[in-house]
Amino acid sequence: MSDQRRRGRPPGLVADLTPSDSAGLDADIRAGWMLRCWRLALAPESNARSFAATLTMLGRAADASRVSRWETGRLTAPFDVIAAYEEALDLPRGALVALAMLTRRLSQPRADVS
Repeated sequence: MSDQRRRGRPPGLVADLTPSDSAGLDADIRAGWMLRCWRLALAPESNARSFAATLTMLGRAADASRVSRWETGRLTAPFDVIAAYEEALDLPRGALVALAMLTRRLSQPRADVS
């Protein structure tokens, strides 16, 4: 009987309850949440290590630690990495990048218009 436990820490709760119009919106956390949700939805058998290998095959510098930090928002996921997620998950080009760009724009302080 072999031990089939997954290595590493289990993924945290996939939830970002911060309203998009909140002053506390963190674009990195929201983008990471989005990346993790899409990865788990379309590649449920993947983990940070196996997905890092996929991203590396697509030409992005990735390792399990970076994937984990991107997906928790502890490290900003560059747009080329988000585009690699799209490619790895067979999503239309720009689908996740556009959402990440919008989120980053929403998180910037807005000047009051009088």
